[in-house]
Amino acid sequence: MKWHNSSYLVIGILAIIATVAVLGYQQLQLHHRQSMIHDRGSMVMPFNLSTTTHVFNKTDTGGVQRITVDKDGSDEDVSRIRSHLQSITEEFDKGNFSDPATLHGNQMPGLQTLQERHERLNVTYSEIDEGAKVTYRTQDTVVVDALHDWFDAQLRDHGPDAQPS
Repeated sequence: MKWHNSSYLVIGILAIIATVAVLGYQQLQLHHRQSMIHDRGSMVMPFNLSTTTHVFNKTDTGGVQRITVDKDGSDEDVSRIRSHLQSITEEFDKGNFSDPATLHGNQMPGLQTLQERHERLNVTYSEIDEGAKVTYRTQDTVVVDALHDWFDAQLRDHGPDAQPS
């Protein structure tokens, strides 16, 4: 059987259609996961995700996670953000990452390494205008990589509720 240019064209079009279908399905799955995380957020975060923003800033020695209240937020949310971040700072310092595991799942990228090497990670809390931040520092490059993977996973999962710095 001899192939004609039209046969290659049909195969090319079918390949494009299949690729678009797969990408569309992946985007739909991501949107579904982000909606689920948003809806389940109250399981571990005592503030309104719709009126707050998570910001993740990767650094050479770790990173900084900030949560602030948007203009539609309340003073009560600021207080809840501060209480939550202070609490998780204490827990992370002990190697207890159960809050993110509860929300994002135990297979969350970077989480296992952070739990196993928590003693190599310095976690500090501080208040900022309209919220609070947690600073993560380490000299262990494996922990830095795990923290960056963990930040990326949170950015994907939180979708419009989060942003990189």
